[in-house]
Amino acid sequence: PLTGEELRKFFVTFERPFQRLRRTQERLSILARAGLLKRFRYVTDTGGAAPHYYKLSRKGFATLFGPDAEVPRKRFFDPVTVSLQRHTQALASFLVHLHVSAKREGIRITDVIPENCLKLNTGIGTFLPDATFDICLPDGRTFRFYVEVDHSTESLHTKNFDGWERRVARYETLREESEIPFRVLVLTIIDGDRLGNIFDCIAKKLRRPERSLFYGVTLSDFLTTSNAAISHVFKDHGGTPRSLVLPPATDKRAVQMALQTLVSS
Repeated sequence: PLTGEELRKFFVTFERPFQRLRRTQERLSILARAGLLKRFRYVTDTGGAAPHYYKLSRKGFATLFGPDAEVPRKRFFDPVTVSLQRHTQALASFLVHLHVSAKREGIRITDVIPENCLKLNTGIGTFLPDATFDICLPDGRTFRFYVEVDHSTESLHTKNFDGWERRVARYETLREESEIPFRVLVLTIIDGDRLGNIFDCIAKKLRRPERSLFYGVTLSDFLTTSNAAISHVFKDHGGTPRSLVLPPATDKRAVQMALQTLVSS
């Protein structure tokens, strides 16, 4: 789900983007009246007007993906429950900013899978990441990223299903069982010590702590970094600054070595 303003920003990645919010909202209203989109309203506690957000309807899904496409579960088309709205808004803001930044740098973001739409199976259980996407480099190599949004309600050291101890174990097992290199992006909604506390938990639970499997960033830091796709705005569990992809460099040997490290770790 995206608001009109988020869609306006996202349209920058299109060949003929809408520059004005009003123009974007007019088109969204037309699509909603045609039954291709469903419009809902976020709940807000700021005292201002809560923004509308838009989701595909079943008709819109069939129009976009074809009548034979597998239809998602019913809640894919339902309004976001109030308890999950903050989580959903944070994830949407992150993905829109990622796409805009990547487009600016000439980087391709592909195979984006929204929340609860990809089931990952490991030897210690099945789980669903908050989002998944691939980054395609100019040389043809592709790297996968899973996103985990944290809004300070998830336990750190307990072994319940959503706790960070279980998440670390699941992703590390997946990495050992998978032939596809990937990183897990930890996105914290709350500023302060939360990200550091998560990394402390990760460092203690990793079976191979020398491997930088998790990258973390606060949502505010990510959204205020214009070149977030190539900037070292992320950190790993050891505190080392990290970027999703390498910025342009003249030292081809250094680039080659860095890419090899990403693939092998």
